[in-house]
Amino acid sequence: MNKHNLQTLLLFTFLIAITFSCKNTKKTQTNNNRYNPELAELVDRMTGSFNSYRQSIDDPSYYNITLEMHQIWEDRNDGYWLYVEQAVASMKHKPYRQRVYHVTALNPRTFSSEVYKLPNEKRFIGAYKQKNAFLTLTPDSLELRDGCAIVLRKEMDAFVGQTKEKECGSTLRGATYATSKVNIYKDRLESWDQGFNDQDSQVWGAVKGPYIFDKMEKIELKYPKAKREDVVDNYHGEKIKDPYRWLEDENSEETKDWVKAQNKLTREYMNNVPFRQRIEGRLKELWQFPKYSTLEEKGKYFYFFKNDGLQNHSVMYEQKGLNARPKVFLDPNEFSDDGLLSLTNHSFSKDGKYMVYGVSKGGSDWREFYVLKNGKKQRDILKGIKFAGAAWYKDGFFYSRYEQPEEGKELSAKNELQRIYYHELGESQEQDQLVFEETRFPKRNHSAKTTSDENYLIINASEGTDYNALYFAKTKKWDKGFEPIVEDFTSNNYVIDNIGDDLLVHTDRDAPNWKLVLINPNRPKEKRWETVIAESENVLNDVWLADDKIVAHYLEDVKSKLVVYSLKGEKLGEIPLPSVGMVKEFSSNRDSDVVFYKFESFLMPPTVYQYNLADETQVAKALYKSDIDFPFEDYETKQVFYTSKDGTKIPMFITHHKDTELDGHNPTLLYAYGGFNVVREPEFKIENLPFYEAGGVYAVANIRGGAEYGEDWHKAGMLNKKQNVFDDFIAAAEYLIDKGYTNSEKLAVTGRSNGGLLIGAVMNQRPELFKVAMPVVGVMDMLRYQKFTIGWAWVGEYGSSDDKRQFDFLRAYSPYHNIRYNANYPSTLVLTAERDDRVVPAHSHKFTAELQHAYKGENPILTRIDAASGHGAGGSGKTVTNYIEEYADRWAFLFWELGMFPK
Repeated sequence: MNKHNLQTLLLFTFLIAITFSCKNTKKTQTNNNRYNPELAELVDRMTGSFNSYRQSIDDPSYYNITLEMHQIWEDRNDGYWLYVEQAVASMKHKPYRQRVYHVTALNPRTFSSEVYKLPNEKRFIGAYKQKNAFLTLTPDSLELRDGCAIVLRKEMDAFVGQTKEKECGSTLRGATYATSKVNIYKDRLESWDQGFNDQDSQVWGAVKGPYIFDKMEKIELKYPKAKREDVVDNYHGEKIKDPYRWLEDENSEETKDWVKAQNKLTREYMNNVPFRQRIEGRLKELWQFPKYSTLEEKGKYFYFFKNDGLQNHSVMYEQKGLNARPKVFLDPNEFSDDGLLSLTNHSFSKDGKYMVYGVSKGGSDWREFYVLKNGKKQRDILKGIKFAGAAWYKDGFFYSRYEQPEEGKELSAKNELQRIYYHELGESQEQDQLVFEETRFPKRNHSAKTTSDENYLIINASEGTDYNALYFAKTKKWDKGFEPIVEDFTSNNYVIDNIGDDLLVHTDRDAPNWKLVLINPNRPKEKRWETVIAESENVLNDVWLADDKIVAHYLEDVKSKLVVYSLKGEKLGEIPLPSVGMVKEFSSNRDSDVVFYKFESFLMPPTVYQYNLADETQVAKALYKSDIDFPFEDYETKQVFYTSKDGTKIPMFITHHKDTELDGHNPTLLYAYGGFNVVREPEFKIENLPFYEAGGVYAVANIRGGAEYGEDWHKAGMLNKKQNVFDDFIAAAEYLIDKGYTNSEKLAVTGRSNGGLLIGAVMNQRPELFKVAMPVVGVMDMLRYQKFTIGWAWVGEYGSSDDKRQFDFLRAYSPYHNIRYNANYPSTLVLTAERDDRVVPAHSHKFTAELQHAYKGENPILTRIDAASGHGAGGSGKTVTNYIEEYADRWAFLFWELGMFPK
């Protein structure tokens, strides 16, 4: 029998085999004592979660079918009533069947079950998780399925039964009757259905053997003990408890023991998921393709990064000319045997002779700088560097550094008083010259930039993650001091380069969608600024120079667009893009007409293009295209606009298989960020492919707080307006449910960093809206975040509990402080990293401990604490191996809790 016949069979008759129904009409049977020990044993074996996943993997002719059987109306004394839900995991059309079984004893050793149809059965999908779903029903409101009876007896270690010959009518595929056999063991069910015509010839059904359903053992979640201390803070007269303050000490033995115990519990859960290893294997298969960066032209050479597939870190290559054979220039995989040392950033001198590069250990934001000369490592070693690059001038470079923190507190101590130094090549760091500092303002960060001709040194000073001041000096006279260009901290201003004596500045000053201006640094008053590219309805996201032209990167409804202008702002044309998506990397030289850019989208793997600005007739040339064995053409992405709580229209991208039916039952993952001026563009994620091919719907909501529509969009989601971010996300979830993509029992949500805060907040505000929540490296304690590492820099975005007015709105949504004892929280996996020195892991630790303490339901509350990575996107410094392992766990958790199975 082919799989299509089997599919139809399963839809219409599979439940017959496991319903144990009998032909009797509704009547009280003579011996239906609920306290019959063998009857109780039979029902106990039937109750639980089952699936045929293992069999479907071993033999693809079998479908993967899940079976949920759970008791209802437990106070009745006329036998046992069970709700049954069947789902065919790979079936796109009507995959669900729901029934009610009435299991009774015919005599002390013989048992029967009647099977009933539910009225409007579709609305009972997932009802086994809802205690009150059957309160409006009684046995009299059900419809008895007459004629199909299985009577069972206990034989050895199984309950065995079958239907009476020819009494179970069937019209499926020309059949006139059906037969069923069933064996019920402690750890599995075996079911065998067949259909026959008038000539007693089999026309459908099992021919190779029974379906085998493994019973999934329920994991007993015994959370590690976490003491609750009597720690109370007084915030402006309000006393706030912080019982897990002790988890802030990452070096204490108690914290280490708690982390170890939590990871052990999570590992036990993951080991119980039968397909976790299969997911990891699939991720490794998908990852096995070469990955390229754009090319960077320096001196006589081009440089690019390439990863052959599963290398822990991408390797930097050098080639003399575009057609030359590339050779390895710098291989981060050789930094350490265990992969814990990673390359963070690099910067070439103007002639390409020197390169400085940063190295991080275990994903920490702290890094050390090293220098190469013509590819050979020099003796220069610089330490104390964090959130800084290198700006070249002559035979040295400017860089920023902090003082080294107290030993043992490197990952949590507050970072203040960032100074700028000049390092001359070959000298020790102790000889570096202090260039710029503001001791009166220890909470200002400073970075240095030199123009391409090295005539100007620009200082960017910021008091947080948003808004900055600009200072300048002629590089030959920097030791004489700096003059201001922009002195206040009310706008964002970035120097692109100089055009003669003027500076080309990308700014949102009086232009929420950004503009490009020329500023004479000697006459910097705003009234003298000359507009080169005016603000438009689309966000001017980035600006580059090439061939003495301006390349402007616009966001048009969160999609990339590249426009070319003259240096005077005259529009010259556009650089063609292959489809709707995002330009993720762009590389150009001011004196070269060739540019390189990487383009991608949700369903288009990254592709590196070369384009010649001097040739308007040229078509962009694809240099490196990712070759992945995946049927992208079978999937689609659409952009929708939904309405948030206050009436604001919010864009959202939705990706899924083209055959996906909007029947309200698709497993769905909703992701967003919503803060710090960050844009969530259509980006390709190789790790999402197993979710797509398992029938998942992936949604990215472009909620307020980001930069999708400029600074106004950002401001609408910061400080006292942060609740807009949560409302936008909740409205996205409600849209996905209302439009038939999914339902609350099939909806998962995730976000990282500020997005982790988002998930923690909405979990508290609308816990019933989601089935699975995965907050990643989230900011969970909004009353103390500013006390750790660089957290003080986020006060402009969030506010501070030190301010009474700001305390009020922070207290209202702080995830750690708003966990509710009576809420039905979703299945939760909190992810963090021990070496995260940006959002310290104490945030996630305290949130997890409090949630495990408060929540009394059956959904798991777990945490995964990585010992070898930091905070950055995907975990700064995380090796490919660790990244795959993490996503194997993420998908294992999500799949298991949503009832999904990998292909």
